[in-house]
Amino acid sequence: MVHSLDTLQIIFHKMDGEMKKIPIQKKNLLEIFCVPILCGILFCTLGNTATFASGIIMIVFLLGTSLCCGQFNAFVDTVTEFFLSSVKLLVRMRHENSFKKLMIVEKLADAVRHLVCTSTKMNTVYSQPLLITVSHCYCSVMTHLYFVYLNSCSADYSRIRLVYGDSIIVVYNVFLVWRMLRSTGMAYHKSKEFNTLLYQLMIEDKTNQFIHNDKLRLHISMKREVVFTACGFFNLDYTLVHSMIASATTYLVILIQFGQPVNMAQDLRPHVVFTNSTTPLPLSFTTPL
Repeated sequence: MVHSLDTLQIIFHKMDGEMKKIPIQKKNLLEIFCVPILCGILFCTLGNTATFASGIIMIVFLLGTSLCCGQFNAFVDTVTEFFLSSVKLLVRMRHENSFKKLMIVEKLADAVRHLVCTSTKMNTVYSQPLLITVSHCYCSVMTHLYFVYLNSCSADYSRIRLVYGDSIIVVYNVFLVWRMLRSTGMAYHKSKEFNTLLYQLMIEDKTNQFIHNDKLRLHISMKREVVFTACGFFNLDYTLVHSMIASATTYLVILIQFGQPVNMAQDLRPHVVFTNSTTPLPLSFTTPL
């Protein structure tokens, strides 16, 4: 996958020599390492784990999910930078009258096609880890929010202290999902913006060279856009946030309603008393004349 991005870097550099080199892998150490370790330490310090070993396991698990999402976000951010450079170059081509304009736009469309193929390969590699990560984040947010409700309603101070640790895990999982959806959403919008600008360039061309070009017409008709999914179950974009909030709210209300203790037997008076004694009824086997 890195080799594919290196190839794209060479293609874009040949088309525009002044284009600055795009970093293939962006590593935000603060986001990938410091944030999960800090959240895990705070979670353990506030007393949310029973033993030291369970706290270490919690920190390692948070670090593993952060590394997986961080690597995926680095690739997606690189793809977004390529699309951003493509959009800028296409905007510049709209205001130029060079005789090489058609050739440059053709190469640019071909480079974007390679970029979409690379994104598809990337999505295939990370589909299963992303499905597991998003599912875990969703279940973790629901579980810890329910614990926040239970502990905040408790009169025991030792249980109230657990609210802060659960809240930290909720915020961390929400941040993890939001960061991933932000990267994939930007890549999708930039690929869509490129297709829109290319369509406008073909319409505004007075020489009709672009509109009659088979490669450009094929690119527009196929609608090559970057769409990331989790094994095809759902798209990784901002619409997933709406679905997660709606379903989490519904299930939390159900858990809160069914989790409340109900002691109706102490408060209600019985209106009907049932006894085991029965009264025999007289039966007449004779018919009066």
